[in-house]
Amino acid sequence: MLFLAACCCCCCFLIAGGPARAAAAAAAPPGEPGAPREVPDAAAAAAAAAEAAAIAAAAAAAAAGPAKALQTPAQVPLKVVGSRVALGVQVGGQQLLLGLDSCKEGLRLFASGSSACTSGRRGSALQQQQQQQPLAAAQRQQQAAAEDAGSPREAPAGEPAAGAAAQQQQQEQQEQQQGDGKAKQRKQLAKQQQQQQDCYSPDASNSSTWCLNWHEVCTPFSESPFSCRASKQHDPQYAARYKQIVDGIFVSEVRLEGYDTVELVPTHVGGPPGGPPGGPPPPGAPREGTAEMSIPSFFSLRLSKFPVKLVLERDTDFDAYEGLDGVWGIAGPDLCCREASLWNLLLEPAVKGVGLDINLPPPRAAAAAAAAAAVAAPAAEAPPEPGPPAEVPSFIYFSQEARSIFGEMEWAQRMQTGAAGVDALMHFTTFDWKLCGEQVGHPLSRSWEAIVDLSSECLVVPPPMWKSLRAWLPLDVEHELCKDPEAEEDSLNAHISRPVSLQGEAGEKTYRRTCPLLQRPNSRPLPSLSFSLTQTQSDPPRLQIPLEKLVIHEEGIGDVLCVVPQPFLSMGADQWRQIRFGTRVLSLFKLVMDRDNWRVGLQEKHAEPANDVACAARAVCRGDQVYVPYTNRCADPDCSVKILFEMNPETKVCELAWWVPGAVVAAIAALVTLELYVLHLRSRVVAEACSGRR
Repeated sequence: MLFLAACCCCCCFLIAGGPARAAAAAAAPPGEPGAPREVPDAAAAAAAAAEAAAIAAAAAAAAAGPAKALQTPAQVPLKVVGSRVALGVQVGGQQLLLGLDSCKEGLRLFASGSSACTSGRRGSALQQQQQQQPLAAAQRQQQAAAEDAGSPREAPAGEPAAGAAAQQQQQEQQEQQQGDGKAKQRKQLAKQQQQQQDCYSPDASNSSTWCLNWHEVCTPFSESPFSCRASKQHDPQYAARYKQIVDGIFVSEVRLEGYDTVELVPTHVGGPPGGPPGGPPPPGAPREGTAEMSIPSFFSLRLSKFPVKLVLERDTDFDAYEGLDGVWGIAGPDLCCREASLWNLLLEPAVKGVGLDINLPPPRAAAAAAAAAAVAAPAAEAPPEPGPPAEVPSFIYFSQEARSIFGEMEWAQRMQTGAAGVDALMHFTTFDWKLCGEQVGHPLSRSWEAIVDLSSECLVVPPPMWKSLRAWLPLDVEHELCKDPEAEEDSLNAHISRPVSLQGEAGEKTYRRTCPLLQRPNSRPLPSLSFSLTQTQSDPPRLQIPLEKLVIHEEGIGDVLCVVPQPFLSMGADQWRQIRFGTRVLSLFKLVMDRDNWRVGLQEKHAEPANDVACAARAVCRGDQVYVPYTNRCADPDCSVKILFEMNPETKVCELAWWVPGAVVAAIAALVTLELYVLHLRSRVVAEACSGRR
């Protein structure tokens, strides 16, 4: 599509350092807070052309800087929040922690005080309210003490006993109503505190403008470019609803397009070990993002009036971005709808290789097992004071040469290019997936397209492969989370992986379709899922995904396997055949994206020995049955292709139908009877003819 080529002009937003930056920033016209005005993106690009001309010399001079500095790979630490990886970005003067999303493009900022903001940082209003709570409690205690000190009112001598009883009953009703009101007030206060979290505040930014386009969806596949009706006001009624897939679940967001100043500055994305993600810093400490260096100096840049997306609502009960201030989509310019890609600006022109080394903390199930083993060990054998396991840091690498990041890699074939929206994704072709020594997936396809998906945690597989895992692994297939969607009564949603809501002790909770593990002997450890990156060799090297590393703990469910089915998409058959590598799968490999050769390389971190103890027993076929390895079952023979044959349910052999001999005897008897009847009629006719001549 021709309009995607307009993404190349995104470099017009880059502002180099020095006086040229200050002059360009001062020359930028401020937005008017009145009625919305038309500001087409083409006009914005034309206005930025003068700014680009002013900084051309500085950009040319800086081009040699990154090239020289990237002779050795530059590593940038990643902040691990839950199961997501994040980087610090300054937007509108506010330091934000943005989770990386390799399947989307653009900066999505969660609005403070909205349902989209679940960063865990208390807002200023909430902090003030919590500071006032002890004072209010002390005042209530003083008031209660003063009431207790006063003498109670004595009833008149002539007041009847019935009146006193009625008054006491009325007083009890008032106390009960007051108690119900206090409980309701506590619930409202808890909900209010949940919504008073601090993420990105559009009111705190002096440079932000917002596009008041009535419910207009910004997409790179639209016929005409997005034209912004800019205003200083962020009116939620103009926002549009978007959908995306996270861990096999359709997530809906309400977004408002806009502009703001975006800066990549040397930041500290780490935090105190053991502290809550996104929690408030201690008194007197600098806010997270201002303490240490994390982004190399030659990657620092400042972008004025850069496209951003304000997320005002996320209406899913499954929160994939808890502890984050927003999302940074790093898919690339092919998926940008605003002619600007921050990720592309960061990589061009010197970066030719991007590496990922993600290390998630161990799942709670493994940590609990280790703690239980430590408690059960004798005091003499136990370590003196075992501390928590040290977390291995995560990094993202940038280099001029992809091979120099991690050394020897298993390289996939060159990516297939040319499809709309696919070139921007980090994807590669995989072959010959096996589990428990058997091929899994589908017998008609040995190749599957794999996508690096940083927005998901689990391994997202197509429905045929999910059925294979259900057939071979010790999973509770009768559980609500592990039921086959095609077996549901709702045929319209048969292929859609919907989240499941279950009622527990703490109320209703939403879960992904992660199958619980069966608690039986020889059910652990789980086997490994293996695949290869080529089919041109007779015995290609295989990469393994130890499924035991994908076991996580779900509150109220127990240990589950972090593998979910891929929702059915109507965009094409290839979308249905995707395998998405979430962060927990990526933590098992070191990954490199070679932008020069358009390919992906993988390197196993720890080779696991093969262990198929937990695999289901191979199905034993009888008679004419055919073994189907990808579902570990025996398919009955199709006896309908043979006339007068049907399958014997006991021997599973195609035999002559039981009714055939009787039918043959009946047919022969009918023919004999008919022949005899014909002979009888013939003899009768001959007799009548002979008697007539006489």
